[in-house]
Amino acid sequence: MTTKMIPAHTVEALCQAYADAQKDMAQGYRLLRRSEKRLAQFINYPNVFPERERMSLYDGDTGEPAGKTIEAATKRMRSDMWRYVLQQTRVFEMCSEKQRKDFDKQLADGTLPELTVPNVYKLVENLGDNLPRMFAEAVVETFRWLKPGFKWDNYKTNAGHELGRKVIRSYVMESCYRGGMRVMYGREQSVQAMDNVFHMLDGKGVSRYPGNLLTAMKQAGEVDKVNECETEYFRCKWFKNGNLHIEFTRQDLVDELNRRAGDGSLKSGDDQPACPLAKTA
Repeated sequence: MTTKMIPAHTVEALCQAYADAQKDMAQGYRLLRRSEKRLAQFINYPNVFPERERMSLYDGDTGEPAGKTIEAATKRMRSDMWRYVLQQTRVFEMCSEKQRKDFDKQLADGTLPELTVPNVYKLVENLGDNLPRMFAEAVVETFRWLKPGFKWDNYKTNAGHELGRKVIRSYVMESCYRGGMRVMYGREQSVQAMDNVFHMLDGKGVSRYPGNLLTAMKQAGEVDKVNECETEYFRCKWFKNGNLHIEFTRQDLVDELNRRAGDGSLKSGDDQPACPLAKTA
């Protein structure tokens, strides 16, 4: 499982590069600090750090600008490297929207374990263990997204306890500055998750660029400046009011989605699998 998702030599090279970069960066900050102290003998505010570092907010504990502390710089670098690992293991494409938010929060907060070969392997191991539950979570989440209960999505097409041939979702699309329309940033993961669920129900794994729905919508709305597109599982049409009309082309997969999630046998929320990153250490 591990070697298939991310080659062993790549993991080792990645972690070694990260460790070497830590050493180089620490040395660089020490030299910058030394230069700052030299100049401070003559001027009050020597600016030897990069401009964006000089403008950083001050750290409440040390009194130093946050960008000038090696700890803050290391935290940013660690988050960037873990994001790369998550992209390579396709975690972002497989997880549900809620799980993606959990990942993003950890990456933003910097509350991540050290990037080491054992920790990367542990992440992949945890991911493999969680895949069935991650898929179950995505199925429920997609079903609930396609069967909205809010009054502003109370269209006749959406009526009933099961998904039908077509649904309408509000507040999905927005106008582009240069013309055309695009999926709103906050809705991209929902569209991706829906596409993944239909691909996996069909036994084809997660949807991948360039054959995924998001790419088709981006090409149609932002490049071709048209308001509709079609993929293997969906015919989509969108309008200036932000509504997205989704017509399913595979009724057998819609029936399977209804069977798995529509009867309430699958649950989400508290039963959600733990974030794989949280279990590495």
